[in-house]
Amino acid sequence: MSYRVELSPLARRRLASLPKPTLSAVFEHLTALGEDARPPTTEELTGDLKGIRKLRVGRYRVLYEVADEERIVHVATIGHRRMVYKEMRRLRR
Repeated sequence: MSYRVELSPLARRRLASLPKPTLSAVFEHLTALGEDARPPTTEELTGDLKGIRKLRVGRYRVLYEVADEERIVHVATIGHRRMVYKEMRRLRR
């Protein structure tokens, strides 16, 4: 069963601002999330970000949530590993 991948407005902006080689890699991974929302290469975060999954693409991270009932992958943000977790904490407040 496939999932629909939805990007938040922030994730769309971040995706558009990525370097071209990274953009291609992230796009391929986002497409793959439509087939398997929880591939073995992803991890569920803990602590105050529990329920969020991370997908690693080089130095960049895709943070997303899975809504199984609706078969949707909600991509919250995409960014460099240095700042994406702080940003996600701000978004969850």
